[in-house]
Order: sequence, then structure tokens, then C-alpha cells
Amino acid sequence: MKWFFVLNDFAPRFEEYAQMTKVAVETAQTKTKLEPYLIYEGKENELTKWLKKRGVKIIFHRTPHYEKLKIQKPENAFKIGAGAFLKVEIPQVLKKYQMEDKYVLFTDCDVMFTGDVVEYCKQIKCEYFAAAPENDPNNWSYVNTGVMCINVPNMLKVYDEFNEFIDKNISQFYSQAFDQGAINQFFKGKWDRLDVAMNWKAYWPSNPDAKIIHFHGPKPCQADFIKGKVGVKQQILALANKNFWEYTAKWQEVYTKLTFNQEEEQPPMRLSRLQNIQAEMDDYKSKLKQIKTKLKQLSIPGVQQSYISLYDS
Repeated sequence: MKWFFVLNDFAPRFEEYAQMTKVAVETAQTKTKLEPYLIYEGKENELTKWLKKRGVKIIFHRTPHYEKLKIQKPENAFKIGAGAFLKVEIPQVLKKYQMEDKYVLFTDCDVMFTGDVVEYCKQIKCEYFAAAPENDPNNWSYVNTGVMCINVPNMLKVYDEFNEFIDKNISQFYSQAFDQGAINQFFKGKWDRLDVAMNWKAYWPSNPDAKIIHFHGPKPCQADFIKGKVGVKQQILALANKNFWEYTAKWQEVYTKLTFNQEEEQPPMRLSRLQNIQAEMDDYKSKLKQIKTKLKQLSIPGVQQSYISLYDS
């Protein structure tokens, strides 16, 4: 079964999402039989090179709402929305590239697979898509679109109508998680139920039957900031409970193996204090080299050598 995820390289905190994407792909390839596809808005970079090495097929695509998003306020609405609305393009992308799959799986990048999902997904029969609840696993009145099993032919039938609806109401979706608000409004009462184990939130109680852990809210790559309560919204901190930290530890174990054991290049954002210290040391060495170069240009040999020796110590 094909598995789609979406990303744009000018989104806020792109490096953090690059980290989470790597864990999502790693766990999908080790735990499932999914075939990964990325629908991508952006340029080639370290992440796209890494994904290609892992056999991920990358499809460059742009949301039809790109230009309208670009002129909207606030600016972050464009940076987030241009990526988020790529999710709506999945049926159109399959049609464009003549993929005849009736059902595909979509997930956000901030997930971790803990078991195979293909056999379950193959048994699903949904009219448009199957999704699980947002915050309360028992409240089916509003769904989270971070994991969806999609009926491609039926979603294609309403593709134009759905995009016209988005276009007319786009400004109201900024405060409603973009595509999620649009999907919940347009398809109200028309979704099928996805087993909650397929979209198990990291702050929910530990679940041995969970197949996909969704870091909805607090992100595992923000662990240091969450612990220090630095630059993190209060509602996010409230979700960083014991369960979140248990799942985060498992996520960090996977990411650490990717970063160190497989000799992957480290992205700009570090996971631990030790990595931050290393980054600070590298910056210090770079500045020190510049100082040495300037000192060597001084005209007083004795003074310049004493300063160089001081900095070397």
C-alpha cells in the first residue's frame, strides 16, 4: 500500500519536521510494508537526498491555493498552509501520475510507526476517508486528519468542489489547522471511523496495540525546549505528560541510531544538551581561527605570539 506524507521547505521549524520525517520513514520501513511517497513543495536539500537514498519517491507539487495563501495575513498562514493543503492534492497526484490505487494511507510527518498497518488498511471500506478523533478518543464529532485512509476515486469525484469550498473560505481555516478545518466542515458526518490505534496521540495512555504514534501537540524534537519551558505555548506544555515522555524516549532512540550509528549528517537542530555544547564549541573554534588570523597581521611579533598562545590555552 502506498503511504503519502507532505512537506514544504519554507514551513516554520522545517529542520524539526525533517527530523520527524526521518523517524517516520525509518519506522515505516522497519515496521510496515508501506511504500513511501512524499508530495513536496520546495528545493532539493539534505532531507530530500536522505529520502531518495531510502527509496522514498518524491513528487514535486504545488497547492492550487498557493497564490491566494501568499497574499493572506499573517505570513505564517502561507508558510504553513502551502504545505498543509498539499494533503488535499493526494487524489489529484495519483491521477496525474496514473496510479490506479483505490486506497492509500496518509500521515503527517510527526508520527512513529510501531507495527504493520497494511493488512488493517486493506480491510477498510470507506466512502471518502477514514479518520480518528482529535483530542478525545471517544469523541467522533471532529476528526484529526493527521492519519487518514483515503478512498482515491471518490475523493477525486469531489476534488473540484472541495477546492472551490477551500478557496472561498480559506481565511477562516488559519485558526482551524488549515486542511483539518476544511475537511471537517466539508465532509461533516461523511467520514468513516479509523481505529484509534492507527492515530494514537502521544499524550494518551500507553497502548500496546497502537500502530501509529502521533506526536500531536508537543513534538519529540522539542524535548529540551519543553523541559525548559522555553518558547513553548502553555497548551502544548499541558500535553507533555508522562505518556508523552515515554513515547518521546522511544522516538529519540530511533533518531539517535539514525544520526550516529548510520553516520548520518546531523541537521542544524540538536536533540540533546551535549549536541548543543558541541555546536557552541565548533562556533568558538571558528571565531578563534578568525582572531588568530587577525593577530598574525599585527606588526609586534612578541605581542602577537603571546596573544596567540593565550588563545591556544
